[in-house]
Amino acid sequence: MSYKYLVQLRRGWKDSSTGRDDWAEYEADPNHIMPLEGELVLEYDDGVPRLKIGNGISEFSDLPYISVDSFILPKPISITLYSDKWEQATDDDGELIADTYKQVVIVDNAIITPNSKVDLNPTPEQLATFFELGVVLTTVNTNGTVATYVVGDVLTETYTIQAVVTEVIAEDEVTENE
Repeated sequence: MSYKYLVQLRRGWKDSSTGRDDWAEYEADPNHIMPLEGELVLEYDDGVPRLKIGNGISEFSDLPYISVDSFILPKPISITLYSDKWEQATDDDGELIADTYKQVVIVDNAIITPNSKVDLNPTPEQLATFFELGVVLTTVNTNGTVATYVVGDVLTETYTIQAVVTEVIAEDEVTENE
């Protein structure tokens, strides 16, 4: 039996600083061809390579970006929260937020980008402890720096908590692709 491999890839550029948009120019040509079903489309968006896959019915500009997370499962990681590294959290105006503390955390075994979402997955025992202490934990990613916040009171012990890092679409990208 013989197998055939067909690879078709088109690439284009979008550059907000120069206004370059290869797909808009291409789609304006009445003889252009829409991406075929399964065709890979590589777009350099302000220099960042992004991938789309053709469906045979949508224009290049209408295809949604895909993320690696859509076909590769995220890997669990762990975050250590140290008892002596909590500092009182402040709002955007620099005012202290009552009963809220934070610490910047190091994520050793994952790549963190500005679009990474870090979800904590405490064990049932850790959840029971946090419930007894009357605290709630969350994470915030600010331009690639991850901080864990605790609401209620600082933790007086060091905890290592499992987490998952997932890449998400930025809000401005969601409106572009809708």
